[in-house]
Amino acid sequence: MDIDTLIERQEVLVENQKQLLSAMVSTLDLMKAEKLRQEIDQEIAFDEPNKTVDQEEDPRVQKHKIIALKNGYTPEDVEEVASIYRSYYESLDEIEADLAAEGKPSNGSDYELRAENVRALRDQDLSYIDHKYEEQRKQKSRPTQHPLKRPKKTMSKI
Repeated sequence: MDIDTLIERQEVLVENQKQLLSAMVSTLDLMKAEKLRQEIDQEIAFDEPNKTVDQEEDPRVQKHKIIALKNGYTPEDVEEVASIYRSYYESLDEIEADLAAEGKPSNGSDYELRAENVRALRDQDLSYIDHKYEEQRKQKSRPTQHPLKRPKKTMSKI
């Protein structure tokens, strides 16, 4: 065996391990999201005994809940996001029904004009929640200095 063959095999192994690790991380994220969803469902069932956990939620709303969970939102904020999207999609469905009753197409300019206002309200509501987490992301993205090391001197400090 020559060195090139060994290098190629090692690169293939490393690439396969990267793909496996990536798949494991995404599986772990999905498992965490599912666990959190189950906890939320249990809280809802506990808080609202008349409401059953088996009631299916709109898949469009579920998608946004999972995204919020993956982004590290608290369960309260996840429910707030779900509530915002629930009302958003209900409003869009109402607009669509109104236009159908008027005999207008549901993908025309009338729909877009009405939907634009609904989208603006949704974005405004979501921006309040997102603002809290943007501050946390900024804190995490700042480089931390090791407590025993001195900062490096740059040309501006000399």
